[in-house]
Formats: sequence, C-alpha cells, structure tokens
Amino acid sequence: MGLLTRQLLAAFVLISLSACQTFGGQPPRPYETGPVLTNLASRFQQEIIDDCLTQSGDAHRACRDKIILGQVRAIDIVFVEYEKALQRLAEKVNVAGDSIISVLGAAGAVVNGDQTKSILSALSAAVTGTKGSVEKNLYLKQTSHALIGRMRALRKEALVPIRQGLLQPPDKYPLSQAIFDVESYFSAGTLPAALTDIEQASAEKNKTAEEEVQSTIQATFGVDDNTVTIRNFVRPGGKVDAERVRALHEWLGSNVEKGLDWATLANAKEYAEARRKALPFVNNYGPDENTAVLRNFWKPSGKEDAQRTRTLREWIEKNAGADVSVESFLYFKQYTDKRKEAVAALVT
Repeated sequence: MGLLTRQLLAAFVLISLSACQTFGGQPPRPYETGPVLTNLASRFQQEIIDDCLTQSGDAHRACRDKIILGQVRAIDIVFVEYEKALQRLAEKVNVAGDSIISVLGAAGAVVNGDQTKSILSALSAAVTGTKGSVEKNLYLKQTSHALIGRMRALRKEALVPIRQGLLQPPDKYPLSQAIFDVESYFSAGTLPAALTDIEQASAEKNKTAEEEVQSTIQATFGVDDNTVTIRNFVRPGGKVDAERVRALHEWLGSNVEKGLDWATLANAKEYAEARRKALPFVNNYGPDENTAVLRNFWKPSGKEDAQRTRTLREWIEKNAGADVSVESFLYFKQYTDKRKEAVAALVT
C-alpha cells in the first residue's frame, strides 16, 4: 500500500471516528464514502504504479492519467469530510483536547503500519496544538470559514500544475512528477497549511510596511519625478497593489539589483539611476491571463524550477530576443501575443 493510500485511509478513519465520537451527525451522502475510496485506492496501488512506470508513449499517458485522476478524486472526497469535521469542531470549540486525542488513538488502533501511526501521532500533536491556539488566540468558531476558504484556495493553486501537466505527453510530464505534485496537492489543503499561509501573508504585509518605514528612516531622500511615477504605479487608487509589488520586485531582482524593494527604489537618492531603469517596466506593465499561466509554469508552488526556467529562457531567447528577461517577457504588454504562443508551446 502506497504512502498516499495510507494517508487517505488514515485521514478518513480519523474523520469518521471524529464524526461519531466527538462532532455528532451529518447529512447522509447519496453514496457510501468508504467503498468509493476503496475503489479509487485500487487504481493507484503500488504495483499498478510500478507497472505504469515501465510503460511508454500512449500507454504511459493512459495509466498516468487514470492513477493521478483517481488520487485527486480520493483526496477531494477526504477533504470534504475534513472540512465538515473542522466546521463541527468550530461549533463545539469547547470540546476537551483529551477527547480529540482519544479519537486519534482509536484511529491508530485500527490502522496498520508504523508509518500510518506516525502520521496519526503527528495529527494528534497538530490537533492538540491547534486546539490550544484556537482557544487562546484564534476563536475558531469565528474564523473557521476563513480557514476553510484558504484551505480550498491552496488546493486550487496546487491543482494547477497537475491539470497543466496532464495536458502534456509523458516525456514532458511523467508519472513520477505527477505523483510528487499530487502529494503537494494533498498537503496544501490541511489546516496547518492554511494557518501557515495566513501567517506568511501577515508576515509579508508586515515586511512591506517595515520596508517602507526603514526606507523612510535610513535612506537619504532624493525624491524626483520618477519617484512619483513609481509610487503611483505601486499604489493605484491610493492603495498598495500586492500583485504589482510582487511583479516589480521580481523584475528589479533580475534587471536592477537583487533584493531591492520598491520603497527604497522610490525614495533613496542613491537609486535615482535605478528609478530611471525601472521606468520601462512601469510604463510597459501589462500582464494578462497568460502571465499567470506562465508564472505558474516557471514557479510551480511559488518556487522557481531550474529546469522550467531553462526551458522558458530558451524559448524567450529564440522567439522574443536574447536580451529579454523572463520577468520582462511575463509582464510587458508588448509581449502579449508572444506569451500566448509560449503557453501553446510550453504549457498546453
């Protein structure tokens, strides 16, 4: 039995026990979840995966798609129950931590395998920690909807490289890579992942604010006309646009100075020349739907992929120009048609 299969079954047992012992009833499904999961799990047993890895061409693509779509469907079923369990926990937030631990212990008793028991132990620690944190700080009853919304959003983001990959032949998206992406999809939708993402988002906002403060305190002011242009670009309508900030920072890191933040760029006297260099980005900024597709191709899960970077750079050099950076290609409006061509050539 593969790791993902054990994780799914362990999670389902945990959720089922939680529903019975801790959280109460729920509306009946039009089908039994357990048999459906068992049937889906039969599609991605380890021996089936091993056999698929020996295939090539259309045969590899067919078994790859069947395995991956089965895994994605199984994960979706488990996470529907996971969300319901979280909502019930939110409604009964005063449930003692001991009762939740006992549920996890019961799940461990009926699921075989040391690795699965380790997973349940980790879940026990996570639930205990989350429960205490909720009672003291988060008030889960008020924030459960936001958490579930973030969990769903993270899973949607993690699903993008899988959907894009399955459109490609197996030599460009082999089963081994697809399985890795599915593991990321499974991990992305958990409560700890949602909490971590919210914390990171808050930290990024704080960092942006701190950068502005530090820039004001430390930099030698040298405001000019380009300062106003950059500020207006970053703050259309008077509010900081996070997407524009991210795009500008990416472009600055590649074309001006790595790690340079927009506040320092806009205000510091010593960056007057850098502001002039940034004007082409500001004046030619024009992303579209293909910008997001290519960025996800270039940075799956938010991190730059070395092989995909080489592939994208080679395509840009051949079709847009040797002096065009990836960031310029992604965001400049004059490359709108070329981005569409790149998506057709590299992604779909």
